[in-house]
Amino acid sequence: MASDNIRESIEKAKQYLSEHPDEARYTDQAATAVIEDGLRCRVEHTEGAIVITDMPTGVGGGSSAPSPGWLARAALAQLRRHRDRYACCGARQPAAEP
Repeated sequence: MASDNIRESIEKAKQYLSEHPDEARYTDQAATAVIEDGLRCRVEHTEGAIVITDMPTGVGGGSSAPSPGWLARAALAQLRRHRDRYACCGARQPAAEP
């Protein structure tokens, strides 16, 4: 997506949310986790998305899927990438934490 498209999308979202402030208070669906085998875990979203995690063999897992820690770091990396991309378009960013 080109920078102009991102800027336009952000502006549309800001306009929509100022006209519909209740929509800005969105809460996501719950996730339910079930231990499948050993330290392997299946997490399900109410709308059908599924994530499987497993701990590394060094801590007693089977290494059959990414660890929960790796998925958390992947989520943070994606958020940072979005932040960097939006910054290129002049979108406002929250103040840095101390």
